[in-house]
Amino acid sequence: MKKIIVIVVLVAILVVGAIGGLAMFGKGPFPNLIKPFKSSEGPPAAEPVAEVKERLFDLGTFIIPLVVKHTITRQIGMDLAIAVDGDSAGRVAGELPRLQNALLVDLYDFIPLHSDPHSAADKEAIRQRLVKVASRLFGEKAIHNVVIKSLYDR
Repeated sequence: MKKIIVIVVLVAILVVGAIGGLAMFGKGPFPNLIKPFKSSEGPPAAEPVAEVKERLFDLGTFIIPLVVKHTITRQIGMDLAIAVDGDSAGRVAGELPRLQNALLVDLYDFIPLHSDPHSAADKEAIRQRLVKVASRLFGEKAIHNVVIKSLYDR
C-alpha cells in the first residue's frame, strides 16, 4: 500500500511540474497560468519611453600647455566625451582619431583665451567651441553635445 501511495504522489508531482513548466513557456493546456502572477508581483508598468538614439563616445584626456615667453607656465587638462546621434555613431566611431586631432588643434588656439577652470562661463565657451568644431566635421545633426567631464589646472 505504501508503494502505491509513493508512486501516485510521484506521478502527481511529475504532472504538476510538467504543466507548470509548459505554462512558464506559454505552451500546453494552461498557457496563461503563470503570466497573471508575474504581472501582479512587479511594480506597475511604466509608459513606454521613446527610445533615445544617442551614443556617448569617450574622447580621452586632453592636456593643453599654456606658454608665456617661451615657457610653459601651467597646463589645462580636460576629460571629454561626445554625444552622437545613433544613426551617425558608426561613422563617428570610425573617425574618432580625426575628431580628437581636430579638437586638440583647436584647443591649442582657444584655451589660452579661456583658461580659468573654475569659471562656468569659460567652461561653457569651451564646450560650445568644441561642439562647433565637431559639427564642422560630421554635420550639425550628428553631434548632440560635447561633455566636459572634468576641467582642471596643473
